[in-house]
Amino acid sequence: MVVCLAFSYASHGGCDEAMKEKETDDGKVSGNEPNPAVGESEELRAMRESIGEAAHDINNYLTGLLGQTQLLRREDLNSTMQRRIDAIEQLAVRIKDSVTKLSDL
Repeated sequence: MVVCLAFSYASHGGCDEAMKEKETDDGKVSGNEPNPAVGESEELRAMRESIGEAAHDINNYLTGLLGQTQLLRREDLNSTMQRRIDAIEQLAVRIKDSVTKLSDL
């Protein structure tokens, strides 16, 4: 009996000879086995790339947000508005720190 273990059947054009395995008399599978670590490392690479792209976008948004709060600080605002700007800046910095932690994974 021949079993195809192509992890992405369509993208690899179906079962090719390199991916075929044969069942032995004792029911175990032998032959060329795909290395699951290779597929996993590709998935991790893709995930890290996606996280990096998202982190970059979020940091761009935060830069704009913090720039706007700095411009508002130039205005003659009452104490309530100043506290709200402080809160926005603190939250933006916390988001930036979280994004940095994600990027470091």
